[in-house]
Amino acid sequence: RRYLLRTRHRIMCLNTLDFVWTIKRMPKFEDRLEQLQSFIKENGHYNVPREHGALGEWFHKMKNNFALGKKHFMEKRYPIMLEMGVDMNIAVQGRRKRRRKFSHGVEENHGV
Repeated sequence: RRYLLRTRHRIMCLNTLDFVWTIKRMPKFEDRLEQLQSFIKENGHYNVPREHGALGEWFHKMKNNFALGKKHFMEKRYPIMLEMGVDMNIAVQGRRKRRRKFSHGVEENHGV
């Protein structure tokens, strides 16, 4: 109850300062696909690195959804990506190769 009172008080204080309340809209799947198409045109491939900002994070989530076989992704979104020429099998294989290479390096260097 105290928490709610403090929160209400803070809201009232912000309102007196004419604080603008907005809700951030998350990009739609179609918006991300357009960004992905632009990335493909610029870079010649679709395997967006995770460090490539919001698009990279989104593509990483799509690879995870594929690897986990998430039902909604596999039924609704993956067919659209395949139609675009984005093969998640290849994207996920590249990630597996990097993991394998890294784990072998650890074994060699640390005798694990």
